[in-house]
This record gives sequence, C-alpha cells and structure tokens, in this order.
Amino acid sequence: MGSKERLRDDWKQLPLFLKILVAVTILNILCSPLFLGNPTYIILGLFVYGLIAYILQLLLNVIGAAVAVLAIWKRYPWAWKYCVGYYGFFVINGIIGMISFAGKIPEGFHSYLLPSILFGVISVIFSIFFLLIIVKEKKFFGKTGAGK
Repeated sequence: MGSKERLRDDWKQLPLFLKILVAVTILNILCSPLFLGNPTYIILGLFVYGLIAYILQLLLNVIGAAVAVLAIWKRYPWAWKYCVGYYGFFVINGIIGMISFAGKIPEGFHSYLLPSILFGVISVIFSIFFLLIIVKEKKFFGKTGAGK
C-alpha cells in the first residue's frame, strides 16, 4: 500500500470527533503565523514578549499541535495521554490567563480587552471539548493499526 493510500486509510479509521479535532488543530497550526506580527504570548498569567513569545508560539502552537495531530492520526498508544496533557495545559493556561489578564492589561491593550476575553473563553471551551473527545476515544489509541 502506498503512502497516499495509507494516509487515506488512517483518516478513514478515525472516529468523527477525532477527525474534527485533527482538522481544527491543523487549522490552528496554519493560523499560528498570523499571530506572529504581535510577538506577545500569555503563559500561565505572565505576558511574554519578543523572541521568547515567538519561541513559545512555535513550540506550543505549531510543534506541540503537530505532535498531537501525528499521534492521533497514527493511533500511537501514548497519543491520548499526550493530548490530555496538551489540551489540559491550554485549559489551565486559558483560565489563569483570563483571570490574571484583567489585572495586568499592558499600556495600549485596553481596546483588545473584550475580544481577548471572548477569544480566551472560546479557546477554553474548545480545549475542554477536545479533552472530552480524547478521553471518550481513549480506547481507539493503540489498537492494531498505523500506530502499531
């Protein structure tokens, strides 16, 4: 079986909600460069700027997400644990960020307050939804398939 057929077969084996999770995560990876124009990242309630923000963006939103997609797609036995940690981190980070964001608004960011809070709430809701999907589909990982 060629690599295209194998990829297609791996995709067909994914349950619907895992397909949605993979598609949204890939969209997040593709959209990450759009946020590089403003090198600011909020991690566990701390504002990080410049090169460190770029590095965090690359590690968490691109490489970390790509590992999640690959692990889900290939059904690696450790995929569900990685994804629980990965998406769980974003739930915790989002909640801490929103709580601390209100008290630490940097100069010039006041006009971004409402959109940032809405984005934070939506991100946390999506991350919780993704966590529920991973836990629900936990038995899918490690079965005989591409990951074995």
